[in-house]
This record gives sequence, C-alpha cells and structure tokens, in this order.
Amino acid sequence: MPETNQTAVRDTQVIPSTRPILVIGTSHTTAIAAALTEHDREKIDVVNIGTFFGPMKGRGKVLDPKLSGMFAPQRIFCSFGGSEHNVLGLMETPAPFDFHSDASAQLGADRSAVPRAVIRRTLLWRMEKWLALASETKSMFGVPVTHICSPPPFLAIDETTRLPSDFVANISMGVAPADLRRKLHELHTEIAREHMKAAGIDFLPFPPEAVDEEGYLKHSLWSRDPTHGNADYGKLVLRQIQEMFR
Repeated sequence: MPETNQTAVRDTQVIPSTRPILVIGTSHTTAIAAALTEHDREKIDVVNIGTFFGPMKGRGKVLDPKLSGMFAPQRIFCSFGGSEHNVLGLMETPAPFDFHSDASAQLGADRSAVPRAVIRRTLLWRMEKWLALASETKSMFGVPVTHICSPPPFLAIDETTRLPSDFVANISMGVAPADLRRKLHELHTEIAREHMKAAGIDFLPFPPEAVDEEGYLKHSLWSRDPTHGNADYGKLVLRQIQEMFR
C-alpha cells in the first residue's frame, strides 16, 4: 500500500502537515504505512526518506531540509537503517564465524570465534550514519523523538522464500545460522538503544507478540521477504506508537 499521506503533503508544500505524529525512516516504515487505517491517516504521516522525493536520493542516507517545512508534528517515531545486522550476517560467509553473547554462550560447530568487541565495533561502524540521522531528526524538528527497533530475525527459509535483491548474489553461500543472526540483531538493538539514550531519544522495542517461542519473527508477519515486517507487523507497531502518544 502506498504511503498515501505523502502525496497529500507534496501537493500542499506551502502548508505544513499538522498531523501530530510523523513516522520517518527507510524501508522498515513500509510496514507501518501499509497498516494505516483511514482514522490513522488523520493523525499520522509516514515518510520513507529513500522514496519520498521521488528517485532515491543518496540511497536514503540524508535528510532533505525541506522536510522541516512540510511537517509540524508533536512527536516523531523514526526507523533508520534497521538492517545493518543483516548486511553483516544474513548470508553465510566464506569463513563462517560466530561470537559469544549474553544470550548465548554457545558457538556453532566448525565456526571461527570472533571477539564480541570486534563484531560490535564493525556493526557500530556500519550503523553510525543511520544513528546520526536519528539525532539529526531531533535537531531538525525540535520535538520528542522515539527510535523504532527493527524487526527480529526469522528462523529459517524454504524454497518459496524471497530474499532481498542485495543478498541474492550470495545465495549459493546459504543463510547463516539462526542463532548467529539473532545475536547480531540483539547487538544491533543494544547499540541503537545506547545511542538513543545518549542522544535523548526514546527507544521502542519490537512488539513482544511478534516473535515465536524461540524469539524469531513469526512467519505470518513476514513481508515479501523475511527481513521486513508486513502490514500485520505494522499494525502491532502502530498500536505501540498510539499507546505511547496517549
């Protein structure tokens, strides 16, 4: 479903939208946009910065200054760069690795142990540009901002699963073990939470009912690919947003 509020705002750029809530970010905003009801659209704007002004500008890594003149929200919920843990470890690597975490001290068989500090530093390096956008959003609008946690990882795929195009080139390597991907997502979340706390930004965890008994994203909540949530996942996040805004 298209992010319908965007069209209305683009057509009336002289008058900022006064909807009280702005959801802004990259691809993970799509699930929220797809979940909007007519009632929700009276209160919520959704902006995917990668597509809002047409063709992707800087691959969605910049905030256009025009945005501050187009929206006048009371509160912002942002979701920038929530897939860096997938970039680091969704697909298997030529030299399979693993690392210890608070959640799992076990290492996969026949995998090289990499110090957690090294994994953390690498993931932080990949996340820095996105974390900076959350802080920039706060400065640009001067209203309370809450960061939305990215969806938890999936457990397994089958022959019908569609992976994001960026990963298809390495499909011959196979998908990395679920436990490793879960640890990477947990580390990604830890880094994001710490940055937001230091920046004075609230943190919204993923909906607890979105995961199965093992802590993986329920198959019924997958989008066309298992790394993004669908409209039903978006409904769960919308419920969280609305509860916070009361």
